[in-house]
Amino acid sequence: DPTENDLINTANNFGNQFDQLTAEAKAAMDNTIPLSKVTDDSLKATRAVRDFKAAGTQGILECKIKSIIIPLLG
Repeated sequence: DPTENDLINTANNFGNQFDQLTAEAKAAMDNTIPLSKVTDDSLKATRAVRDFKAAGTQGILECKIKSIIIPLLG
């Protein structure tokens, strides 16, 4: 279903974002960036994943996402 392409791309972007956050956390351990920045970035990314999952669940329940999946995202 072509409508899923955006969802797949968004999910892949989250994976890339968390890879970057892991690198930032390692750099923070080496004191090259402030730990508070890593914490703030991680919190923002986590909230974005939460919102994405909630929107996906809502889209499935409202039949806006046309796929054969059950609404277990949220």
